[in-house]
Amino acid sequence: MDLGAVTDDDVEAVGQLLAASFVDDPGPVWWWPEPEVRAEFAPQLFAAVTRLALARGDGLLTAAGDAVGLYLPPGTRITEDDVARAGLAELMGILDAQTAENIGRFLATLGELHTGAMPEPHWQLYFVGVHPAAQGKGRGVALVDEVNNRAKRDGVGVYLDTLTERNVAFFEHHGYRVVAEADIADSDVHVWGMRFN
Repeated sequence: MDLGAVTDDDVEAVGQLLAASFVDDPGPVWWWPEPEVRAEFAPQLFAAVTRLALARGDGLLTAAGDAVGLYLPPGTRITEDDVARAGLAELMGILDAQTAENIGRFLATLGELHTGAMPEPHWQLYFVGVHPAAQGKGRGVALVDEVNNRAKRDGVGVYLDTLTERNVAFFEHHGYRVVAEADIADSDVHVWGMRFN
């Protein structure tokens, strides 16, 4: 499969791609229940997430632009400055207070789960997204294999989190296992922390 490095020039397109890939994901659906509001804000959120990934890691994008993987290497620490430079703090400032609080609580829970489940150095599969029209064609598998191979090369594991049982089954099929779970307070969102190796 033809994969190329995600660059700064790809950020907005990757934001759109991830928004399409996660259009029905429990997180964005909780934050923005109305589809038109989600269509406005989710691409901005995912563009900021992509900038954050590129600041501390890297990513790969298919030549067709229909699948992307974002990876953070062992020892990555995301700082408040990173968050600000990525535009995430600015976005949170324009959201309504309840949505910003929900996203903040979500991110804090994921951070605590991640730290508790895998304190040793490891790769993180930060995001993998495949456009709905391109799913089932091996693109996601190739992007997951990439981070798994990096981890094997480095003699470390991989961590990811996911919000759907369907994704849990997909990752289990590719060598991951559930190592932590949590409910996001005051929501119907459940998160599974998974590791490879």
